[in-house]
Amino acid sequence: MLSLESENKRTGIAIALSIIVHALLLLLLPGFNAPIGYNRLGDGLPIDVTIIPLPAEEEVTTPVVTPKPPVEQPVVKPIETPVEEPLKPVEPPVAVAPEPKEEAPQVLTTINPVAPVNTATSEPEPAPEPEPEPEPVLEVIEPQPPPPPIRREVVSGLGILIMYPSKEAAFLRSSAHVHIVVSVIPQDMPQGRLIGTTGSDELDRWVLLWSERRFSYTPWSEPYEVEFLATIDPHTRSVTFDLLEPDSRVRIVQP
Repeated sequence: MLSLESENKRTGIAIALSIIVHALLLLLLPGFNAPIGYNRLGDGLPIDVTIIPLPAEEEVTTPVVTPKPPVEQPVVKPIETPVEEPLKPVEPPVAVAPEPKEEAPQVLTTINPVAPVNTATSEPEPAPEPEPEPEPVLEVIEPQPPPPPIRREVVSGLGILIMYPSKEAAFLRSSAHVHIVVSVIPQDMPQGRLIGTTGSDELDRWVLLWSERRFSYTPWSEPYEVEFLATIDPHTRSVTFDLLEPDSRVRIVQP
């Protein structure tokens, strides 16, 4: 029984508090007592407007400056200074030279061995003009071509016995000597020729063929010649090529 009463009291107190809180909220809300049609957000209420007059803007006026005519300055004339005339030089009196007197001819004597020189009438000799120096002549030195090579330096393969031509030299009874000239031409095969003969055309051709192809020749800028002496010995069955004048220079041949 007591619990029910206490619960009712608590409920009544809660309801009373709720009513009081709602009443306070309604009283405190703005526009609660306002007339009908009043907007609680504040719209429609009269507003006090205060008009503050603003100062009028002053118009900026540019003053018009009227140019004044220039004032003519008085022209000050310079003070003229009198120009003094230069003094004329006083010409000295012209002295009249006396007429020359005829002098007696000077005679060379032992006392006066030198004849006097008349300095009054003699004029000084003009100094000789200096002769213009000759212009130096520039010597044009042409480049000299290099000397031709030495014979033993252009031929290689000497000193070796060549195979004996049995068929071509079958007629020989003694040694045969033949002079050979080989022409070395740039970018071409060496060409040989015989001075004299071995007595056989076949043996001559054999010697020429070996002189052109057996040895190595150093090429040169110009064609040149070298000379050999070929010896064919039937007893030793050998052919020897000796270079003539090996320490001399080769002979240049004009094409």
